[in-house]
Amino acid sequence: MFERFRHTLKGGRFLLGGFLLLLFLLFVGRWGVAIYVDLLWFASLELTEVYWTRALWEWGARLLAGGIAGALTWVNFRAVARSFQGLQVRRKFGDLEIQEQLPEAYIRWGMLLTAAFGAFWFATAVPQGSGLRGMLLLNGGAFGIEEPILGQDLGFYVFVLPVLQTIVTFGLVLVLFLAALAIAGYAATGAIVWSGGRVVVARAARVHLGMLASLALLLVGFRFYFAPFDLLLGGTSGVQGIFGYTDENARIPAYRMMAFLSLVTAAVVFWGARKGRLLPAGIGGAALALVGLAAVEVYPSLVQRFEVQPNELDREREYIREAVRFTRAGFGLEEMARSRLGYSFPDSESWSASLERLERLPVWTMGTLLPTFRQLEARFQYYEFHEIAFDRYESGGRLVPVALSVREIDPGGIPAPVSWQNLHLRERYIAGFGAVAGLAHRVTEEGRLPMFLTAIPPDYRQGEGVPEGMALARPWIFIGSRPQLYAVITPSEESFLDPSGAPGVPGVDYPRGIAMGSILRTLALAWRFQDANLLLASEVEAGSQLVFRRDVQERVRALAPFLHLPEAPYPVIAEGRIVWILEGFTLSRSYPLAQAHEIPGERPVAYLRNSVKATVDAVTGETRLYVADPNDPVLAAYRRAFPTLFRDLAELSEDVAEHLRYSRYLLDVQSTVLTRFHQDDPAVFHGQQDRWSLATELSSTEEPVPYDPQYTLMVLPGEEVESYVVSTLFVPQGRQNLASFLAARWSEAAGGELFLWDLPAEDQVRGPRQIEAMVEQDPVISQQFSLWRQGGSQVWTGHLHLVPVGRTLLYMEPVFLAADADAIPEVRRFLVSDGDRVAMEPTLAGSVLALASGIVGAPAEGIRSDEGAPPSFPMAATSEEALAALERAEAAARRGDWEGYGRGLEELRQILARLGTPPQP
Repeated sequence: MFERFRHTLKGGRFLLGGFLLLLFLLFVGRWGVAIYVDLLWFASLELTEVYWTRALWEWGARLLAGGIAGALTWVNFRAVARSFQGLQVRRKFGDLEIQEQLPEAYIRWGMLLTAAFGAFWFATAVPQGSGLRGMLLLNGGAFGIEEPILGQDLGFYVFVLPVLQTIVTFGLVLVLFLAALAIAGYAATGAIVWSGGRVVVARAARVHLGMLASLALLLVGFRFYFAPFDLLLGGTSGVQGIFGYTDENARIPAYRMMAFLSLVTAAVVFWGARKGRLLPAGIGGAALALVGLAAVEVYPSLVQRFEVQPNELDREREYIREAVRFTRAGFGLEEMARSRLGYSFPDSESWSASLERLERLPVWTMGTLLPTFRQLEARFQYYEFHEIAFDRYESGGRLVPVALSVREIDPGGIPAPVSWQNLHLRERYIAGFGAVAGLAHRVTEEGRLPMFLTAIPPDYRQGEGVPEGMALARPWIFIGSRPQLYAVITPSEESFLDPSGAPGVPGVDYPRGIAMGSILRTLALAWRFQDANLLLASEVEAGSQLVFRRDVQERVRALAPFLHLPEAPYPVIAEGRIVWILEGFTLSRSYPLAQAHEIPGERPVAYLRNSVKATVDAVTGETRLYVADPNDPVLAAYRRAFPTLFRDLAELSEDVAEHLRYSRYLLDVQSTVLTRFHQDDPAVFHGQQDRWSLATELSSTEEPVPYDPQYTLMVLPGEEVESYVVSTLFVPQGRQNLASFLAARWSEAAGGELFLWDLPAEDQVRGPRQIEAMVEQDPVISQQFSLWRQGGSQVWTGHLHLVPVGRTLLYMEPVFLAADADAIPEVRRFLVSDGDRVAMEPTLAGSVLALASGIVGAPAEGIRSDEGAPPSFPMAATSEEALAALERAEAAARRGDWEGYGRGLEELRQILARLGTPPQP
């Protein structure tokens, strides 16, 4: 019976061992298949070396950490194992019980398993991206700029310091792990016992643990040595938390002293362990703790309280100046052009140019166009419009603003029954189709967007004012802006054709994916995507190609996970197809003396650059990364590590390069930084009396929302040529008058350019919320809004544009009507304000005419209003001419006669110039 039980036990061990082996093989197999499929994907993009470079660094870091941990664990355990020689185990043979020494094989296996456990645990605990930091250490260069406190190049902080800190932290954790194992081992063998009311430690154990304690103290000393550098990354000053006087004159000396004392204490502890004298080691440890408390905590607090606080501005002045300088440099603000806008109220010259400037602004926003596109242009329920891109295209030698949206596939809208073939194989359901586009600065007679690209298949209607070259020869959207399921492309005589109807070519008419090929490759793909249909479906052939990572961001992130990709991609039409453009950023927390800022989707950072412009072909999936900022040292390090991944921006096709723009995300971050760090004077920064807030505006609700930076065609102050810019506004904190106007643009020659204009505080120029308050308080306008709302319509206001015209600033805002259900917003009015008055008319020209002619809220002639506005003059005799010119222009627009429309507007401008001229005495 005993023999039967023993055989059963052996069989159970065999089954358990087999089960564990199967689990291990499944885990390793799935991991191996994932690597294999990733390699195939990188190979399809001809970027295999990028994968191997990344893999070698990431897995090399893990293997190195695991190897060091395993080797030290083995060495540490061997020292402990010497005390196992006296360890005995009891064995029973029938009624006889004997004691014998623990077999040496058990000890060796125990050491091996413990070392393997330590190696595996430390390898898996290595943070993601540690390998890339090591790669940057070897490939990163100097910034060529030294910080003034410790005299280190900024490259040391960005590339070297993070790696050194990681090594020290890894070492401390490893030493504590080894110490815990050693103590447990010695306690098990009796080398450490409690006897006579005290702990008795054998000499070998004492020396061993003393060495580990000394090593831990040595690493603590290195932490104190690096602490001053870390302090420059996040100071403790009472002035906005910057690096300050106390940090340099109290904390840094304290850290240096503690680093030296840690080394001395480490030597004392090691000596005491060897000599068996624990008292010097105990005294050294206690002294280190007490001195550390006094030097690191108490002394700096006393300096801050009694030396800095009574003379804070005087002590912190130079540190404030450096904090402002380095924070601006960290966020790319050091080259921002800043000037004071010599503001004045509109004169005749301003009014004559105002209509031309205002009519170049986009009337529509994403919120007002998406409902229309989704209801009228989706056509089928499995199509969806996710975003609206506002861009500029050339028409007749001049740029015009265009609203463009791509018709992408929505798998959730595929009609039932939803089959696997429809989700993954059918061309109709795996790819979006075409795009819609219209003139963003125009409105039809019905209040809708004038469309020139619409329908399925795409109907491109050319005409006066319509951009050239926007026809879609290949309208399929295989790669979109949202996550998509994998697709299997099997060309046939009916599907995946070129524009002429002939069989399509991979990489031209549809993406070049992973060829299914042999049964083993198909099996690997089926395992990777957990889908047996790839093996069983008869429509999946050896020549079929599997395409995955069909989301633009996912595609770029797989190639360059070190890039921050916060913005949605925007589409452009180039060479008859959709090309997506995506903004890529490099960032770092380790930028000395700069104030770190929270940015959406990331940890606080102190360094941010929009250094990469990525393009993804929506038809072929071709993905390319272009260097937009060759002066970025972080990107330069990545480029040295991945020489085939990045291309010079000059290689980008001209048709696509024309649509590059300044990142709105970057402008948002820079705007947040400028709310505090626009203050140049240390005294002003210290008091924060000139702190700004981001402006707010109304939208489709009555609750204010953050002012939304919009891309517009605009003539900036002091310039005569129109630019494509994105702009935002600042107001003083706690107030609503306009403080500053920030605009940014992208140019081929200069890259990103940033301009800031300060408004004179004495003029009290009205901000967006004050303009909208004027609108709500105007009796005529508020009555009209109430009538619309009582009639069951929603009143939406579009984006409130601010436009510089000469030395003045004008506001323009469209007014939309929308039904309560299934809203399709339509433009019904245009609001225009000069900052003192507001006019609302059915047309933009009508609103400008009302303001220029002085018929809106006109005070008595020659008398200034309470708000300090200049005198408004009565309507001159030429008002009938202006109205007639306006009617002729509007009639021409309704006929589609854009040339006649232009003549009418030019005539109106000339009349407005005369109307804006004060009568002569």
